Amino acid sequence: MLMRKLLEKREFQQDSNSKRTNKSGQFWNFNPIENLRAVQSSMSRIHVRKSQRMIDSMSCRFEASFIEHGSEAKY
Repeated sequence: MLMRKLLEKREFQQDSNSKRTNKSGQFWNFNPIENLRAVQSSMSRIHVRKSQRMIDSMSCRFEASFIEHGSEAKY
């Protein structure tokens, strides 16, 4: 009897969980594998953006020093 009650409660929770949304209003499914994939893809996008910013700042510094020292500068 207790097990059946627990199972019913768990099924109800799963139904209510599957309809929840995250902060941006998108439906967030409570499948841990899908959630992990979503987090990994967003992390890789953040990483790509950070590394792109780093490359941009390095190229800006290189151009600035190249202009400062003229085309005769040795690298």
